[in-house]
Amino acid sequence: DGRFAANLPYYREVLDLDPEGAREADALLQLLKGYFYDSFDEDPLLPKGQSWVVLTQQIGYGERLLLRAPRHAEAEEARFILLIHHIQAALGAPDGQRRRHHAAKANAALDAFGRLHPDSLRAAAIPMLRERLEGK
Repeated sequence: DGRFAANLPYYREVLDLDPEGAREADALLQLLKGYFYDSFDEDPLLPKGQSWVVLTQQIGYGERLLLRAPRHAEAEEARFILLIHHIQAALGAPDGQRRRHHAAKANAALDAFGRLHPDSLRAAAIPMLRERLEGK
């Protein structure tokens, strides 16, 4: 496809060497963004070859980033990627309980994103994402 994959091992090593260090938020963001943009061709809700383990790991990275650095310069993008991951999980979790859990998280994230970033170009996608989440 002509793109270079993100150097995810480098950012994992940053976290392994200094998990709560000064570069933690940036490493988490790069892990979140790098994997996300490498995971699909056209539709971010249809990632190619994504396992449940990797998806939950990515959700963990996003939640950790926003918990520890909610005012990060790229928090808007992190919130958007995290809400996409919650929709992916709601649509593809291995059981009903986890699907419901992630659907609730996704709905809350959609509401919060619209409230926190009303002028974002990404906010225009919220109605379509909500429809996909609801199976329409």
